[in-house]
Amino acid sequence: MIFVDAFFKTTLISVLVWAAVRDIRKKEVSATLLILCGVVALLDIIVILFMNTATVWSLIACLIPGAVMLLISRATGQSLGYGDGLMALCIAPAFGLEKAALGLILAVFLCGFLSLFLLVCKKAKGKTRIPFLPFMAVGMGVMVLAQV
Repeated sequence: MIFVDAFFKTTLISVLVWAAVRDIRKKEVSATLLILCGVVALLDIIVILFMNTATVWSLIACLIPGAVMLLISRATGQSLGYGDGLMALCIAPAFGLEKAALGLILAVFLCGFLSLFLLVCKKAKGKTRIPFLPFMAVGMGVMVLAQV
């Protein structure tokens, strides 16, 4: 059963990377990839509950980072897109609150550093849109590989 859980987590990271590449190219998050990610996450949640490695309440708590991202999207007029928040909602329960939150915090810092670099080098202006999913993929990948 542990291998099944690892398979689902690997699949989620793969879908996240695939969505990140699409986000870079088309500046949008595909609804098909969001649905795929949601289905894989749901299957992983079922496995997690079956294996008794998490409680329902801890899985619900994992939705907090994605919900915060959706609130930020709403409050800023989608400066941070809804697709980014929905993707975070999908992947967070599979990886747990700590890894999801730390991965998203790392993603925000990486995105901020790149934004600052582009502004200083005059390669971008204040309203330039930068895709966030690539940073989320890197942040989540680091958290998975670092086993924080």
